[in-house]
Amino acid sequence: MNKLTNEFKPKIVELYIDKRYGVTKVADILNIPEKPIREFLRTEGLLRKVGTTKLYTCNDSYFHNIITEHQAYWLGVLFADGNVSKEAETHSGHIILSSKDTEWVELFKQDINYTGKIYEEIHKNF
Repeated sequence: MNKLTNEFKPKIVELYIDKRYGVTKVADILNIPEKPIREFLRTEGLLRKVGTTKLYTCNDSYFHNIITEHQAYWLGVLFADGNVSKEAETHSGHIILSSKDTEWVELFKQDINYTGKIYEEIHKNF
């Protein structure tokens, strides 16, 4: 099997991205070869580099295909009230939201499956 059928693609994303399984384990679970899985993940820009470890994880593909109301809502929040940046040296990023409602931020954390901590900064100029 060199080409994946569409039925496998959502399951591959779920196992590889959401559950953080490796390609070998995904192939074993789905009983399909590793090569088409790697090709699919590479084409979609989802393939992790070998040996990379993250201190915290999240669903990196959460905004790739906006199909739920939650995704559309959070995308609107980020455009209206957020700041997204990426640190080139560390390959890490952060999001700063202007909100005093910690429950609201926790909902976003849950939706994107973020495993890290939420930090609060107080700015007197705002």
